Amino acid sequence: IREGYWWISYDNGTNWTQLGKATGEDGKDADSIKITQDENNVYFELADGTVITISKTGQSADPNVIQFEDLYVKNICLNNWDNNNDGELSYDEAANVPTIGLIFSGNKNIQNFNELQYFTGITTIDDKAFYGCDNLRTIIIPQNVKTIGYRAFYCLNNEPYGFPSSLAFISLPEGLTSIGQGAFQYCDFLKSITIPASVTLIGPYGLSFKAENIYFKSTNPPTISDENSEGGQVGTIVGVTSTKVYVPRNSIEQYKAITHLNTREIIGYDFE
Repeated sequence: IREGYWWISYDNGTNWTQLGKATGEDGKDADSIKITQDENNVYFELADGTVITISKTGQSADPNVIQFEDLYVKNICLNNWDNNNDGELSYDEAANVPTIGLIFSGNKNIQNFNELQYFTGITTIDDKAFYGCDNLRTIIIPQNVKTIGYRAFYCLNNEPYGFPSSLAFISLPEGLTSIGQGAFQYCDFLKSITIPASVTLIGPYGLSFKAENIYFKSTNPPTISDENSEGGQVGTIVGVTSTKVYVPRNSIEQYKAITHLNTREIIGYDFE
């Protein structure tokens, strides 16, 4: 425990990864830890749902097997795609998954799914794929994904009233081309997001949340769809006027001309 958080190293101390917040005194968490085990590992589940896996043998993890941070995510993946029934998901098994469909939709237990990046056979994040996953905090989208569907990360608690989802970090692939209607609506903890230069289309309310900073990398602004599948007034892609939008310096005027970019501040930015 350091600075109030659990830290773990998977390479004998060379690199350290910050996990969940520690709730007890330094060095112990008392009854807030749930401990389970199987033949190979001991699992320490923290109060916030973070799972730390310790090998019983002391041997390094199998380099062909994905090391999941979130035990709930791992169990879902194993139940659906562990083709050889060895109790682990290999990188090859993940790469052969064509779609995740609605397997995770509505699951309020999952918190971290950065391992989704290894599902390289996926080209679309389906409509409502993570709809209602109110406690999902971080996720990395696979590099081959071209489309994020309708309400893919929409928070169910907001129907009609409730709390925003916990999503605070998402990594979008450089090859992404479209973001569907309401894809990130009510993801109010997502304070910063970078839209790859490859994105050419964003649906109504596609980025409607309380972001502090949104970065558009394309010199040509994406098209903002005016087709609202639910009828009524077309929503803005940025729902809060205090949001700062960063765009390539030579494209400021083009972005200012976007009707549905409801923001007061568009700032020139030098992208690498």
